[in-house]
Amino acid sequence: MNQQLNCPNCRSTIPSEDVNIGALIAKCNNCNHVFNFNEHAVKPYNKPEVPMPPGMEMLALNSELDIQFRWKDGMNSFLTFFTIVWNLMMLPFLYQILSSGEWGGLLALSAHLAVGVGLLYYTICMFVNTTYVTVDRRNLLVEHLPLKFPFTKNHSISTSDIKQVYFERYTASTSNDKPNYAFQVIVILNSEDRINIVKGLRTQYQGRFIEQEIERFLNIKDEPVEEEW
Repeated sequence: MNQQLNCPNCRSTIPSEDVNIGALIAKCNNCNHVFNFNEHAVKPYNKPEVPMPPGMEMLALNSELDIQFRWKDGMNSFLTFFTIVWNLMMLPFLYQILSSGEWGGLLALSAHLAVGVGLLYYTICMFVNTTYVTVDRRNLLVEHLPLKFPFTKNHSISTSDIKQVYFERYTASTSNDKPNYAFQVIVILNSEDRINIVKGLRTQYQGRFIEQEIERFLNIKDEPVEEEW
C-alpha cells in the first residue's frame, strides 16, 4: 500500500527523492525542515481545527454557510497615515493652480494627484468594505461590498465543481527589500483550474478557518496541496 509522507512542520507533501529510507530522515523543500520518521510515525493527513479568528463572523445553518469579515480589521496604519499626509501635501499646490488659473500646472501635477486619489479610494474601501462568503448546496458566492475595488473580484462558483479548498501565503508587498506576507484562499475545481476567492488576509488562521468551514459544509475531505501553507 502506498503511503504519503507529509512534513510535520508545514504539512507539505515530501517527494520520494527527499526521503532517505535507510536513515529514516526526510527534508521538506517548502520550509527546509529536516525530520526523522519511521513506519509508525507517519500519520494520516489531519490538520487541527481552527477556532473562528477575531474580526470574523459566521452563521452556519443546514442550508447555508455565511462568513464575513471587515477590511478595516486588516488595515495598514502606516499606509493610512501616508495617504493622509500625501493628500494634505497636494492641497496647497492644487489650490495655487486653481486660484491662478494656470491649468497647465494640473498636467505637471497629474501623476501625483492620481497617486493621491488612488490611495484615498483604497483607504475608504478599507474603512467601509466587508467581504461576504456565502455557501449553499448550489453555489459558493464571494462578494466585496459596498465599494468596488479593482484588485478584488466577486465570484460565483457551482459547488458541484469544487474539488478542494486550500490557502497559501504570498508576498503582498515589500518594505526595505523585505517581503510583507498575506494569505489567500483558493478553490480547486474538478477541471483542476484554480480560483483565488479571497486574498489579503493578515493571518494564516483566517485562511485556514475559511477553508475549514467551506470544506465542512460541503463535506469535502481535506487533502494536502503542494502550495498550501
